[in-house]
Amino acid sequence: MSKMRLCLAAAAFAVGSVSLSAQTLVSTELNRPGQKTSAEVLAYWTAERMAAAIPRIERISGDATPGPAQAVGPVVSSPGHKPTGLEAALDEYADPAGQASGIAPQEAGNFNSYPYPFTRHQPWVGLYNGAYSFYPIYPYRTVGKLFFTMGRTNYVCSASVIRPHLLLTARHCILSAATGWATNVVFYPGYSNGQNPKLKRWTARRLATWGFGGSGANYKWDVGFIQTNDEGGSGCNGSSGTRTVESYTGYLGWLYGGNVADRNYTSMGYPQAAPFNGLYMIQAYSDVGNIDPLNQPGTFSMGNDMTGGSSGGPWLVGFGTTNYANGVNSYKWINPNRPAEMNSPNFQADNFANLLTYAQGLACP
Repeated sequence: MSKMRLCLAAAAFAVGSVSLSAQTLVSTELNRPGQKTSAEVLAYWTAERMAAAIPRIERISGDATPGPAQAVGPVVSSPGHKPTGLEAALDEYADPAGQASGIAPQEAGNFNSYPYPFTRHQPWVGLYNGAYSFYPIYPYRTVGKLFFTMGRTNYVCSASVIRPHLLLTARHCILSAATGWATNVVFYPGYSNGQNPKLKRWTARRLATWGFGGSGANYKWDVGFIQTNDEGGSGCNGSSGTRTVESYTGYLGWLYGGNVADRNYTSMGYPQAAPFNGLYMIQAYSDVGNIDPLNQPGTFSMGNDMTGGSSGGPWLVGFGTTNYANGVNSYKWINPNRPAEMNSPNFQADNFANLLTYAQGLACP
């Protein structure tokens, strides 16, 4: 059976592009004249529009033939950073045992046997004004809900703070081959049944990802970054004189290269499609299920039954210690139907590190 991709079609974009190998790095600026200001973007997202936003996820159908083995480079990592200042005191909270589901994780490297064992729960939330309404501790506070518009449709995904004034998400949450770049992009870290009042809300300044030329339709390239405005709605890295997102949330570490087979993962995000409602963060834990599953090279899978809306949420290695982002919720299989499996790009130098370098090099006055 030949592969069929839903939501994506082959196309090429060259907005602010830089050629690299067979792929093309692309970016766009959302603060250009004639586009909405940050204040207008925030005003656009009324409670009604947020509630009606459609969860976005990629679903594909393909061969059950194993794909070719992918070369992996040396392991390279960089640490994260907890928030400092007034918000740091919130980290005194502990996370009690959550409500778990699924079954215990399998032994690492036990591939090709779906369904893959996993555990899943909703993390504890802290008190605010007498109600349980926000995620107070690092690294939970780095993960949030992402609202955006593509074409004339409003969508929701997930994202995380991975470097100063830079968010990690999936490419399909910021760029579509059919409708182009996302607009009205706003990030709510620690979202919990509404905006997290402690962690604010953050508009996008620039978007950076891979184009769809060459082999770009492959989900190995489903990685994207979002440069955020400062708290005041302009500038970045504090250039406006107002605070940055990471000063409230801290940021995750990152990891690429090496063999993912020996790792276990904590996936985080905001699944909204049934049976979830998108109001609260969900956390899943599993060892690696398969590498290059069903002839989709450069990707790997884990046991994880999250649905649409979780796209772009991070896969962490060493949750609670190193907190290395080493994948994102990217796509699910519909033929064969595998609702209890999630797939991610395999972060390597070509698809992750090169894009991160490019995104960090975007102008930030």
